[in-house]
Amino acid sequence: MIHARAEMRLAEEYTEAQERGEVARLGQYPRDVADHNISTAADLGLRRDEIHEAGLILGQ
Repeated sequence: MIHARAEMRLAEEYTEAQERGEVARLGQYPRDVADHNISTAADLGLRRDEIHEAGLILGQ
């Protein structure tokens, strides 16, 4: 239960960070964000599959 809630929160925060332009979206490469130096999932120590799983739990 706690783990599922943590994954849901991760998905919410990651999605909101993407919307704010703080984290790169899938397919957005550094050359697309030259001066902004947006972080990637890997920069944050997250794997794409973890974010995907969290999104599935959240229903995104």
